This record gives sequence, structure tokens and C-alpha cells, in this order.
Amino acid sequence: MSQPKRIGLLFVHGIGQQKPWEHLRKTAARLAELLRVHPHRDAHVSIVDRTHEWGDPLDTPRIRRAGNHEHPAAPMTIHYRVPDKGIDVAFECHEVWWADLGKRRGLGEAISFWLWGLGQWNAPIYAKRDATKLSHMPETTKRPSVHVPRSTSLSPLIQVYSRMSLAWAGIVASLLFISTWGIFRVLSLITGKKVSLDLIVDYMGDVEIYQKRGTPNRGVPSDPGHATRVAIRRRMISQMVAMGARDYDTWSILAHSLGSVLAFNGIGEIGHTLPNYCEKELWDDLPDDLKRDPDCRLRDDTHDMIPARPAWLDHPDCINKGKLFANLTNFVTYGSPLGSFGAIWPRIVAFEKGVGAKGIARDHGVFDNTRWINIVSGGDPVSGLLERYRKYLPAEQQRDLPEEVNLVRPSRALYGASHTAYFRPEWSSARGTATQPSHYATFHDEVIDQLIREPSEPPHIASLKATVRTHDRQRLNNSFWATMVVYLACFVLLGLLITALGGTLPAGFQFSPDAVPISKKWSWSELIPTILGWGMFWLSLMMGGVYTAGISRYRQEVSRDLAECRYELNASPEPSEERARDLKIGITIDRVSYWANILFGFPTIVIWMAVFASAIDAVVKCVMGLDHVQGWVECLFGKHRPFAPVVVLFLLLLLNSIMQACLSMWAVWLRKRNSQSHG
Repeated sequence: MSQPKRIGLLFVHGIGQQKPWEHLRKTAARLAELLRVHPHRDAHVSIVDRTHEWGDPLDTPRIRRAGNHEHPAAPMTIHYRVPDKGIDVAFECHEVWWADLGKRRGLGEAISFWLWGLGQWNAPIYAKRDATKLSHMPETTKRPSVHVPRSTSLSPLIQVYSRMSLAWAGIVASLLFISTWGIFRVLSLITGKKVSLDLIVDYMGDVEIYQKRGTPNRGVPSDPGHATRVAIRRRMISQMVAMGARDYDTWSILAHSLGSVLAFNGIGEIGHTLPNYCEKELWDDLPDDLKRDPDCRLRDDTHDMIPARPAWLDHPDCINKGKLFANLTNFVTYGSPLGSFGAIWPRIVAFEKGVGAKGIARDHGVFDNTRWINIVSGGDPVSGLLERYRKYLPAEQQRDLPEEVNLVRPSRALYGASHTAYFRPEWSSARGTATQPSHYATFHDEVIDQLIREPSEPPHIASLKATVRTHDRQRLNNSFWATMVVYLACFVLLGLLITALGGTLPAGFQFSPDAVPISKKWSWSELIPTILGWGMFWLSLMMGGVYTAGISRYRQEVSRDLAECRYELNASPEPSEERARDLKIGITIDRVSYWANILFGFPTIVIWMAVFASAIDAVVKCVMGLDHVQGWVECLFGKHRPFAPVVVLFLLLLLNSIMQACLSMWAVWLRKRNSQSHG
């Protein structure tokens, strides 16, 4: 009996608190279920689960080559056979597990997370600065360099739109959190069980962890002082290198959500740095031809490498990316926020330049056999299209990444629920006709065809390609109804409940001087103004809070950047002349933008404090029965002008976004002029 074709699958989980092997077991089971009916309904499918034999997923990856039976083949194996089609495949499944390095629960971390998230709209964007310092050295044919994806800061209008979108997302998140908190409190009272909102921090907090800078005296023991994402990447890259050494016929990476970012970091890392992520045991087990590459460009400043260069590596040691990815047929990302990372944190998703060209020892690019399949859903607020990576590169450099295909996943799931439903079987949605299969069946037929194709075969995706216009329209429609109708409605109901219990609207948000509690007078003439008044009150309170968090976030980020620039400028050995000029430009920009944001944020903080004080006054009046309320908003805007705070705060958000766009363009112009004058 002939041996089945061996295909390796490397699964990378996203945000959350997954247990070891949990994501692998769940995803492999879903894939096996789909294989039974897509694309061949007469397929024989079985699963072998060896995770209990495999040990800890954090152990050094094992390399099992053909004929070596010392270790189990893989933690899980899916046997897939279609006798009539001559298909006999063994999918050997592995996992990159990093959940233990994600966000932890706790009051301090929860507060830090919310300040970070609500202030993201005003965070500085470093479009032309590379954290690896590669872009600040004279470029030579022997030194590696990187691409930085196109950032929103390169287009003022796009940046203003992006910042306003993030500000709106912060307002919605605030509405969602407080309204959901109220619902959970009611459920706790009814059921007698505690219902926690820690899940929000557990999930979205991982994004904060991944983009956060390294802090002195902190960090994972394997990478002290470095950002936590370096330790997370270490898990990804060590597993990825092991996959390339296991002599599979073909192999694929399937990365979900935030896992797609670290998977992208893995395939985009420069070949000279890849060995730094490997443990010595894994490095010694690699074949010699994978550890040598005459086409690899070497760094001359190994002391500046991130992660640090191990002492047991020689200077020319590297990973041969041409051999590593020779049989990588698919890089599959689904529910991926890579588009947002490219727009907001472009330095984190930089990728190696020049690997797509022919070299001394190879006559093809590294990713010529690989296709990047990015699966999106209009009901997923996280997923996005990949417009910021290959599209804006010169034609000869576009081969530095795999050729991408944006694929739409049909879904009837609720907004947000689609994020975890990409490979979930939905037989009720698979209705088709005898001659025309359903969109759902077509989607899975095409995805599975890619997993079993040969490297030389082109992708067979034709029917469900995504376009920017259709995807963005779906996301906009879904987010509008989910936020405006659901979350704001919860707040209005909360306001009506307060009014029915005898409370009144805070002064300045009442449409008429004769506001009467609903419990005493029920009429549409009082109900409609009360609904609008409470809506404007909650909205202005959230807008002011988001603006204040944005000012605080910018001040912290810029202060940190100033300190880092000054430290490096005065460090020994001294930076190169080009790097020193760039640092001085950064210091100038940071100083100007720091004070501009402080001065711009002062009136907003005053308005927000007035709204907050009005809320406190209303609570005091309701609880203590006082007749007089100060009416701080009324003092600022006059009587019965509840729309005024919302309008003013919106204008301040817009003006501050425009100011940030101008500062970003000024920074780009300064660096461009500097490079031209000293080119």
C-alpha cells in the first residue's frame, strides 16, 4: 500500500485564554467535519489525537523526518482519502500556543487596557521609523533592509477618517461595556451567579500586549527588556522553522485573528535574525542546508538585533528562507487585523526586502510557490483586506510577499460572532440546487482545494473574491445597526429607568423646563424629549471620556519616545550620522506635538468635567432630595441646549485629528528633506 501524501498544517490561535492544544483540537475537528463533504462527499476521514503523548506545547519543537519513528508524527493527524479520485492525504497538524503570554486579569491591567483602547484614536503613528533600525543605515547589497506597509499618516484625509473611526469605536466600546455591565448585573441578580466582563480584557487586551513597547525591568525571561511580542514571535518562528525542516510534501500556515499578525511577522522576518528565535537544541537538529544561505544579507550590528543574538551562533549563521518556504503552499489568514496594523502600527508588521528576487544560489523568489489567502467576513469587525502591503510596492518588489487573494466567507452569523465562525460547519446555510452549489459550499470547496494542491499549481479561487467596496459596505452597515440601535438604545432605556424612579436629567440636557418623571406623567410630549436628552447626555459623556483618554495616551507615547530618542542619541557607541539626524528630527516633532496636544486637549477636559459634574449633581439631587443643581453644562452652553456638548466635542475630535494628520505629514516632509539633502 502506497504511503499517503504528507501535508503539514500549522495552526496559530488568536486572542483569548486558550488552554494548551485547545485551539488545535477544536480547529482540527472542524476541518475533519468539513472534509467529509467538501469537496468530495464520498471521502473517508479519521482523526488520530496524540496531544497527550506529545507533551507540553512549549517544549522545543521536534523534527520527525521520513523513516524516523522516534517521535509521534504530529500532535494530531487527519487522514483524508477519496478512493475514486486517487486522493490519499495525511494532514499532520501542529499548533503555535501563546495564550499564556497574553493579557492577565486584574484591576490595574483592566484600567490600563481601557485607557489604551479608548485613547487609540489619538496615538502617534510612526510611518517612516523602523524599530529594527535597518532603514536608518546606508543601504548596501550586503545589508538587509525591510519594507514598511503603507500607513494612514501618508494620506491626511485617510488619517483623519481613520482617527475619527477609531474615536467612534472607542465611544461604541464605552457604550457596549457599560450597557453590557448593566445587563450582566441584572443576570447576576436573577441567577445568583456572578457574570464577569473580564472576557473583554482577556480578548482585546492581547492586542494591547502585542503592540506595546518593551519596558526596562520587565519582559519575559527569554527576552528581558524587550516587548512581549518578541517572546510571542519566538513561539511562532521556532514552530515555523521546525515545519520547514520536517520534509513535508507541502505545508500551510493557518492563522486566526491576532495570530495572523505574529504569523506574518514570522514569514517576514529577515533570514539573518530567524536563528535568534531558535533554541540551541532545535538549531542543532536542523539540516545543514537550512542553516546556510549565500543569498542572505547579513547585519553588521548584531549587538542591536531583536531578539538578542545567542552566543553560540556564528555571524554568518542564518535560515535559508528559500529552502524553508520551498514547500509552503498556503499562508491562510482569517479574521485578520493586519490591515489595521499596517495603518496604525506599520513598524510592527515590516517585512524583509529583496527575497522575491533571484539570487546566487536560487533562480526564483522565496514565495513563488506560496499563495496568501486572506478570508474576510462582512459580519466580522476585525477582519480586513490587504491593501497596504503588496499594492503600493514597485512591481519588482511585490514578490517579497506571497501573492494575495482576498476571499469572502459567506455567513449569517450575528455581527461580531462571525469572527469565530470561519471554519464552523453551517449545514443550514449550505442550501443549493442540483446544478448550482451554495456560496457556503463553494467557499469550503475552494479553501480545501488549496490545502491539497501542489506548489506548482496556481490557486483555483475565482468565485468568492472580496472587493474593498463590498466588504467595507457590509462592515459599515453591520456596525451601524449593532452600535446605534443596540448599544445606544440600552443607554436610553437606562435613562428612562432613572427617570421613572424619580430622577431627572442633568441640568443643561433638558429640552424644556418642565421635565417631569415618567412615573408621574406619561405622555409623548415628555417621553420624546426625555429620550433625546438622555441620549445626548450619555453620548457627550462618552465622547469627552474618549477625548481625555486620547490626550493622555498621546502624552504617554510621546514622552516615552522622547526619552528613547535622547537615550540613544547620548548612548555609547554613538549612533551613525544618519541615525543621529533622524533622532534629532524625532525629538523636534515630539516636542511640538506634545505641547500642541496638551493645549488642544485642555478645553475638551473642561467640557467633559462639566458633563461629569452635571451627572454628579443629578445623582446628589436624586439621592439626597436637593432642589438646587449647579448645572455646569448649562453654565457653559446656556439653558436647554443638550446638543451643544455633542457638537462641540465632535468638532474638537475632528480638529484634533486634522492637527495630528498635519503633524504626521510634517514629520514625513522633514525626514524626506533630510534624506534628500544628505543623500
